[in-house]
Amino acid sequence: NSKITPEQKIIFFSDFELVKKVAPNSEGEISSFHFGKAPKWSGLESQCDIPTDDERRLGAKVKNHLAEKNPLAKVICITGEPGAGKTTILRRSAYELCKQGITVFNLAPNAAIDAENTARVLSEIERPIAIVIDGLGTHAVSLRSIISNLKTKYPVIFMCADRDYRRTHIERI
Repeated sequence: NSKITPEQKIIFFSDFELVKKVAPNSEGEISSFHFGKAPKWSGLESQCDIPTDDERRLGAKVKNHLAEKNPLAKVICITGEPGAGKTTILRRSAYELCKQGITVFNLAPNAAIDAENTARVLSEIERPIAIVIDGLGTHAVSLRSIISNLKTKYPVIFMCADRDYRRTHIERI
């Protein structure tokens, strides 16, 4: 008995993708990751890079929060210089969590979040969820609104990243 209309689902899934296990890259296909691009899910499945302790620690923090019975939302934000690996840490952690059965949504690049609709949809999901937001500074006001309007009985965690110079802006919001 969902209270979410088809239109609200379309709006939500225009902004967010459900992270799912995918097939590895085709034999011989070179990942765009090797050319400085963010890793695709298929590249992560193909192990185009080497997992790091940072990804394992982030994954463990997320799993610990989602295992709690506390329905409060939590935000974890990684900051660093351009090219430091923030996006790779987020994406690898998200992908590994989805492979372990955790519901993970990834904010699409250049998405303009409808905060009210996002809070409504997330509130109707009846299990713990993780949401990836790369470029948090652009979405910080929306995220604050989502969190204040979230009405869920399950833990929610936002896994975020942005460049160092945007840290002060993010903290202010």
